[in-house]
Amino acid sequence: CLSPCVEATHGVKFVLSLICSNAICYYTGEFAIMNYRSTKDFRPPFRIYTSVEEMSAYKVEVLVKLRAEFPQDKKASSLQVKIPMPPLTNKVHHDLDQTTRGCKSQTGEYLEREKAFMWNLADLVGGTERMLQMRVTLTQ
Repeated sequence: CLSPCVEATHGVKFVLSLICSNAICYYTGEFAIMNYRSTKDFRPPFRIYTSVEEMSAYKVEVLVKLRAEFPQDKKASSLQVKIPMPPLTNKVHHDLDQTTRGCKSQTGEYLEREKAFMWNLADLVGGTERMLQMRVTLTQ
């Protein structure tokens, strides 16, 4: 277990905002995934790194890395990362990092009705990183 705060809510959800204009996508603003108060230095338990690259007028490649910033003797379980997709999304093809030890317990699915991509990780050991690569096809 990571902390009483996380245990009490039974999970942490990440939501990334993605806005597209003329097939160029940008992540916007900041968002809080956890509120905390500490009298000592505090490192958030997770870090998210993103990269968006326009491949053509109708294709965008999105790279999302999720890093566990807590000790290696701890692990987070049943993580879900929900990534909103642009309204003009037609298809999302994805690749999950399956080469690293322990990575086989992750799945991804494009939720067409919600225009969102759901990334599920069964567990994430402290000090490790997982990567999701998406190729998004837009209708116009």
